[in-house]
Amino acid sequence: MKKIFLAASLIGIAFTSCKKSDDNSSGGSGGNNNTAILGKWNWDTDVQQTAIHGTINGVSMDTTYTDTMQINDGSYIQFTSDGKVYSHIVGNSPSDDTGHYTIQGSNLYMTKSTSTDTTVAQITTLSGHALTLYSTYQQGAMGMSAQINDWMYLSK
Repeated sequence: MKKIFLAASLIGIAFTSCKKSDDNSSGGSGGNNNTAILGKWNWDTDVQQTAIHGTINGVSMDTTYTDTMQINDGSYIQFTSDGKVYSHIVGNSPSDDTGHYTIQGSNLYMTKSTSTDTTVAQITTLSGHALTLYSTYQQGAMGMSAQINDWMYLSK
């Protein structure tokens, strides 16, 4: 199972190409994300769209695929009013992480307590019962590159 701290895709991944907004209070839902995000969010689904491009061993590759993972295994992220975030991941690589978060506009910035790396996710949906986080990042090796778009669907 991947990242939930938008490192466990929350604390584990580093994705930094989200658009930054100058507004410090409102986001994807048009409300105040700083208070609306508070509480425990259960990780329901993770959708990753991967586009692979490049040439390896003389073979050119240009493909896109989508992987949808139904989580619903007790994994969650919890945001508190003092700026702390907790993640609990069940799955194949269980972990518990703690860190800090801030919200600027529709962007959620999270830093794991044991790291200085900041994870960025765009809040695309935020209501009393639904939270959707979007991130994008790139990886590359051996003449190949991959653009990964990740949507995390959470609920209360």
